[in-house]
Amino acid sequence: MATSSTSSTAPPSGPVGPSPPSMEQLLARQTEYQDLQYKVALGMVILGPILIALPPRKLDHYTFGLGMVWLYTLNEVSKHHGGKTIVERVFAPSSATQEKERSLEQEIKKGWLGESVFAQYREREEEGKGIGEMIMESVWDVWQQRDKRSLTREQEEEEEMPLRERVKKVQEEREKVRERALVEELVKRT
Repeated sequence: MATSSTSSTAPPSGPVGPSPPSMEQLLARQTEYQDLQYKVALGMVILGPILIALPPRKLDHYTFGLGMVWLYTLNEVSKHHGGKTIVERVFAPSSATQEKERSLEQEIKKGWLGESVFAQYREREEEGKGIGEMIMESVWDVWQQRDKRSLTREQEEEEEMPLRERVKKVQEEREKVRERALVEELVKRT
């Protein structure tokens, strides 16, 4: 005989399930897991080569798998001791590589390296020169190796002259030199 007061269902007074772990418990579990991971890796670093060396010594997919496990565990041990994995140590950029990357980035920020050449072609196009003429001039510049030589403006203009005019100019200069020499002799004699 149930009474109305005893038959009502009241919610349970205590917690229904387990309480979530605290932060300290989580950190302790993580530390335990890392210690276990290190100890297993250290054991495999030692045990792996021994298992490979035991008879029957043959090179098959099991040996290859054991070698891969050994490399992985060696990487884990290295990470535990030095903070860096073997892969990070091998493929880490050196200071010289980092300097080259920085200088390249600075050059890119300054501008495209071919920008000056592009500006020269634009100027020639505005002068009314066609693509064929510009290509011929570029080929001629390469043929004359103008980039490698440091010529004065007069020497460049002289190279632009036709061959007959250059020969005439050289002959005129020789005549002037001879005349000067003759004048100097006359002055000395008198």
